[in-house]
Amino acid sequence: LTAGQITKIWEECYIGINACNNVTYFINSVSDMSDSDKKLREAEARFLRAYMYYHLIMQFGDVHLSLEPTVGVQTEANRTAVAQILDEAIYPDLRYAVENLPTQQTDYGRIDVYGAKFFLSYVLLSDERSSKVEFEEAARLASSVISHNIRCKKQEIWSLIRIMI
Repeated sequence: LTAGQITKIWEECYIGINACNNVTYFINSVSDMSDSDKKLREAEARFLRAYMYYHLIMQFGDVHLSLEPTVGVQTEANRTAVAQILDEAIYPDLRYAVENLPTQQTDYGRIDVYGAKFFLSYVLLSDERSSKVEFEEAARLASSVISHNIRCKKQEIWSLIRIMI
């Protein structure tokens, strides 16, 4: 990667993180949205924020952690330890997403509960601090994703067979 590409990754992630911070901060003040839609959009935003923070810590290690919207130009950043980012941002956001995302989205490309479960499992497995408890949680999450996909594939196969008959 060139220096320009690395800078672009950094900038795009923090632009996205700030957008997610705005969603989580202001979602409850939206008056023309149902509570269930608010939970859904917050879950999507929190998944995306966790995804971007994970990408940043994998590329750069300790990075600046901000869970609230920034206003104006920020001229100061602090390095936050990877473990703290995992514990205060990534894990809580992914667990919120797992608890609040639907099993199937109506719009193509939106994250669902199985994508969130997969990614939480992946993060747990890649965390050097993980122990047997976290590995067991990752296995449960991954098993849920696998069994869902097998059921979906069987349904697709039977649908195709019915069409052919």
